[in-house]
Parts: sequence; C-alpha cells; structure tokens
Amino acid sequence: MTAEDIKLFIIESLQDHLQNAGVDPKSLTDDFDLLDSGLIDSMNFLHLVVSIEDRLGIDLNFEDLSPEEMTKIGSLCHHVQLQINDE
Repeated sequence: MTAEDIKLFIIESLQDHLQNAGVDPKSLTDDFDLLDSGLIDSMNFLHLVVSIEDRLGIDLNFEDLSPEEMTKIGSLCHHVQLQINDE
C-alpha cells in the first residue's frame, strides 16, 4: 500500500468532516494538519488511527513521529507506509 492509498483511505474516512467543513478533498496538501485546521478533534484523530489499524491489520507505533507531524496528512501517510513495509 502506498502513501497515496493511505491518504485516499483517510479522505474516505473523513468524508463527513470534510463535507461539513466545506473542504474539497483535492485541496488537502501533505502539510494539511487535521487537528490545527479544526477539521477533527483529538478524539476523531484516535478514531482515525484505529480505523487505519483495523483496515491494515497492524498496530501503529508513533514513537518515531513527533506530535507536530503526527496530524499532518503527508507525515501520517508516510509513517504508516513505513510501518507497513516493516511488517
């Protein structure tokens, strides 16, 4: 699974949030911060992480990712992809 596939899954998972906020999914750049933008809150982020884990059948480890980068789409997708490749 590529980082782009993971991004598409995130966009699909957050479709309602995007629609409610009037955000075009195509406008989500890699530096788009899910929390700082107000698109989701910390609880929604945890739900997203669990959804990613369930979808991929892995337990994500965020030990090597700074909190500032964790909620940015590009960093999150890249981090998940690296963990998939380590499995």
